[in-house]
Amino acid sequence: MDDRLPLSLGLTEEDERFFHSLGSEDDVGVILRVHLHCERILKRLLEKHASNPETLGKVRLAFMGRVYLLHAFGLIDGNTVSRMHWLDSIRNELSHQIDRELSEADYLRLLDASGPQSRDTILSTNSLEKSANPGALIRNALFFWRNNLKAAADRASVPAAGP
Repeated sequence: MDDRLPLSLGLTEEDERFFHSLGSEDDVGVILRVHLHCERILKRLLEKHASNPETLGKVRLAFMGRVYLLHAFGLIDGNTVSRMHWLDSIRNELSHQIDRELSEADYLRLLDASGPQSRDTILSTNSLEKSANPGALIRNALFFWRNNLKAAADRASVPAAGP
């Protein structure tokens, strides 16, 4: 049986891969895949606003380098910077500590990084899953974050060409 979501729902293949990656029970794998999806969106946003996007391929930019560059040009807001910092930090911790698992402290740090409005949305969504473990609660929030980042990238206007 094909368990993929139908593209007729208006989802791109990238969206479908993202949703599929959230279905894993492996918290570490989910964090790594969400990080990769967000990095792809950040890269696409940079390319969209670059006068010479091919030049970006010659520059080594780490995840947070992309985040700070986009923020410097006003293409993402401070809340997004905080969210991406949390994601990058937890990804680094999980990828370098073999026995590390997601904890309630990680979830609380995620809520702090979300900003007040997003925090309320995440808390109200997660209140429906009171028995969920921290990994499941974090997955819900990451879904929300990634969709906000993707929506911002999709609606970002292309800057006018310079002189």
